[in-house]
Amino acid sequence: MALPKGATAECRSYWLTPVGGAILDSAALPSRGGNLVTTGIFALVRHPPYSGLLWMGLGFALLSTSWLRLGLTIILGIFFDAKSRQEEVWLVERYSEYVQYRRRVKKLIPWVY
Repeated sequence: MALPKGATAECRSYWLTPVGGAILDSAALPSRGGNLVTTGIFALVRHPPYSGLLWMGLGFALLSTSWLRLGLTIILGIFFDAKSRQEEVWLVERYSEYVQYRRRVKKLIPWVY
């Protein structure tokens, strides 16, 4: 069964724009006039798009029993960790309340890391 045209974009839009305005852009900078979102999925992890991609990569690696996919997922995790570290510097500069949020919510793996 095929999805209707635009369904994927709608799903992406729903998950990545909880308060209007894209969370992800090519520079990954906080948008001017944007609000810090700490509810919904953002109450579980600070970087849900990265977290979701890592869980998906882990799932594919386990289902296919592929050491290569597992290794690539680990490399992707290291990349996302480094990338999110720089993004969080920008978020602290933009939103003073981000420091409290960072203490309360884990980065990529709910309740763990």
